[in-house]
Amino acid sequence: MKNLLVAMVFSVICFGGFAQENNKPTLEINGQARMSVMPDEVIFSITVHQENVDFGVALDELNTKISAIKSQLKKSKVEDKNIKTINYSIDENWKYENGKRFQDGYKAMHSINVHIAFDKETMKMVYGAIRDSKVEVNMRLSFDLSNKKKYEAELMQMAVTDAKSKAQLLAAAANMEVIGIKKMVYGGRIDRPQPRNYKLAMDAAAVRSNGAANIDATPGAITLSDQVFVKFELSAK
Repeated sequence: MKNLLVAMVFSVICFGGFAQENNKPTLEINGQARMSVMPDEVIFSITVHQENVDFGVALDELNTKISAIKSQLKKSKVEDKNIKTINYSIDENWKYENGKRFQDGYKAMHSINVHIAFDKETMKMVYGAIRDSKVEVNMRLSFDLSNKKKYEAELMQMAVTDAKSKAQLLAAAANMEVIGIKKMVYGGRIDRPQPRNYKLAMDAAAVRSNGAANIDATPGAITLSDQVFVKFELSAK
């Protein structure tokens, strides 16, 4: 009986201590991180269209045009691994005449991305290669980061430091202090970094031009951001 009483008293003490620990004040903070990074990669997004009444001819003519572009790019030292297909399709071409809808052959489309390191002279050379292919294209120029992962650790550390700094400031204002972290949840990026886009066009007149390949675009910085949720434990000073 005596041993049972001692055990009950011990249990009450332990439970009381645990409850007291859980009743300590807490402070919840969203830590945020943001940095600006200059892009180191240029992406030429090129789309070629081809129409023909015959399905096979439309594809053959489209493939001939893409081959011409790739041939010129290789002459400009662009490696195959940096030329990727991002979209390829062929659809029925429908038209309207006198209020009636009818099929008028096929329309084929092939889109490729060309990745190169950011360098203005290389950009001009690649642009010139596309023009020298004599293929009419729709084109978009983008600037991006070749390796975003290398910034992840720094962004995470910045987000945690930001949360801790905010917590210490608020705790001090309330005459308290931060004594530990009760919970931490990684929230992932606030904003997905997007490449900066510049639209260009190369129509039939442009591909027949004998002028120099003039392209001069200076990118702005790309903003990377991240966040973390932290619940801090506080105590009175």
